[in-house]
Amino acid sequence: NNYSVEGEIKDLEWTINKAQFNLSELKWDYVDPFTYDKEAKKVQLVEYPEYLKVEYSNNEFTNAGSYKAEAVVTLVDAENYELTGSVAACEWVIEKAEIDASGLEWDYTDSYTYSGQTYSVELVGTVEEATIAYEGNEAVNACSYVAKAIFTYDEANYELINAPLDLAWEIEKAIIDASPLSWNYT
Repeated sequence: NNYSVEGEIKDLEWTINKAQFNLSELKWDYVDPFTYDKEAKKVQLVEYPEYLKVEYSNNEFTNAGSYKAEAVVTLVDAENYELTGSVAACEWVIEKAEIDASGLEWDYTDSYTYSGQTYSVELVGTVEEATIAYEGNEAVNACSYVAKAIFTYDEANYELINAPLDLAWEIEKAIIDASPLSWNYT
């Protein structure tokens, strides 16, 4: 009508660049060491975009120890995103739990006197997660002895603290009063 177009309209080439995500920005949820409690412990990456898929190795354990978790991150939408950098590994720890034996006491308070019977000493009280056996805690004859408590527990996951020391105990000789005895001679 009122205008005419001269010349050719050229095509425009344009691009939408892929969004970039730097993997070194990813953070692990691990802050402080865990303590063994028979339950599995796990570390993982936090707050990452939904266009990332994460696969872990060495990120879940139950027993005490030092571990190194790693994450392999891939794109769910590789057409629109690209990754740069790398994910740092996470060095993490499950510490041994403590078995506190401070509540245990030897039942021995004073020496025994020889009577021909067996005397024994042992610890009074209990500790969770440990059994107690003894060496040198039973005797019959008059003498000095040393009783030792032997604790058996899962040493890979527990540490025994405040264990009672060995006990020196004694069975004294019996006293025979010979004063009423007299010689009879004729």
